[in-house]
Amino acid sequence: MDIKNNNQQFGPLEGAKTSSVENETPKKGNYRMIIITVVVLFIGISGFLVLTNANIKQQLIGRFTPNVGGGGAARDNNSVPVPTGDEKSIDKNLPWIDIVSAEPGQTYSTADTVTLYVDASSGTADITGFDVLINMDKEYFELVDVTSELPNFQIFKFNNENHVSVTGIKDIEDQGQSIFENARLLKLTLKPKKSGTSTVSIVPAFDKEVTQLVDVNVQVVKPQAGSEQVTIN
Repeated sequence: MDIKNNNQQFGPLEGAKTSSVENETPKKGNYRMIIITVVVLFIGISGFLVLTNANIKQQLIGRFTPNVGGGGAARDNNSVPVPTGDEKSIDKNLPWIDIVSAEPGQTYSTADTVTLYVDASSGTADITGFDVLINMDKEYFELVDVTSELPNFQIFKFNNENHVSVTGIKDIEDQGQSIFENARLLKLTLKPKKSGTSTVSIVPAFDKEVTQLVDVNVQVVKPQAGSEQVTIN
């Protein structure tokens, strides 16, 4: 995993900060992740993402308190099937986000712990934030933990009925480039619950949420979405 920086390269880092907001309902729909351009002017960077949840916003921007409407993750609609990614269709020459196993080809038991990673490439885009929607069958897996693998990105997790939404935001003090080249974004820790084969997938879009990368120029990059099949004995 390589992330380009002006003076250095970052590798995986265990135990980065993670915040969790569970089962939030939107106030106005498609405003969970908004580009706060007024804050960009204040902090002197080209752009970054913040969540519209008031508590999280205060954690991220401290003394800046712009009045932004909106809410948390969009509410799931159980009548709508969740679309999933397919790693076979990924063109690695274009931006993508994929799920990969820490132990490719491994068969697990219900006594094991499954470790998966979310990797990404952004092409030439210098990334300041991302949204990743992850779908897994809750009959097969319990999601134990989600942690950031990027030392300069803080993540926020939103649990929904049909998927998990994770937003990553680059530290505002970090002025270096973050161009993802097969970069390791997230570590997923899962606990198998029953035998069988099931797929953990990146969801390209669901309701008013999307999987996306946002660059330093506040341009949205829509990556290809992948998945990983896990077998449990």
